[in-house]
Amino acid sequence: MGGVKGSSFHNYIILENLEKDLCPTLMVHFIREQTSLTGQAYVFPSLTMETYARGAIVADNISNLKRICDFISNPNHLIVSLSGRPWVIAEDMLRTRSFNLNSWSLQPRFENIYTRSELKVVRLGTEEYMRAKALKDLYMEFCNHLNGLAQRLDMEEKKRQPSITN
Repeated sequence: MGGVKGSSFHNYIILENLEKDLCPTLMVHFIREQTSLTGQAYVFPSLTMETYARGAIVADNISNLKRICDFISNPNHLIVSLSGRPWVIAEDMLRTRSFNLNSWSLQPRFENIYTRSELKVVRLGTEEYMRAKALKDLYMEFCNHLNGLAQRLDMEEKKRQPSITN
């Protein structure tokens, strides 16, 4: 599952703003229940100071990944955890690249997939949606601020590097 036969390339999207204790198996069940598509999911370890985790969803072909991505990014609803934390797609692009599927060894071990990080769809027009949308917008503002700082740091570092002359 998750790759082009005979190659090490995989079709995936990166998600952000996930609950730190989100079970990848729960993600797979949720996606299958909502879209009838099967894939693999990963939740990556995060820094202690981060209040969220990142993860990935891997599909067996680009068509299925596009359908999953369309479901997640549908403007008529948001996917949220039980606490109301909305999923965010990290980039507006589907990736077909090498992806180390051995990262399963980094996954936390879950005795019960039904942890406090249950998932649900909240529909446009509901109060839950409005709260989740406000949180998503705040998260996006945070990401844009971090990206601006990273670009500024990169620019400052390049200014301070000695130029190489022939």
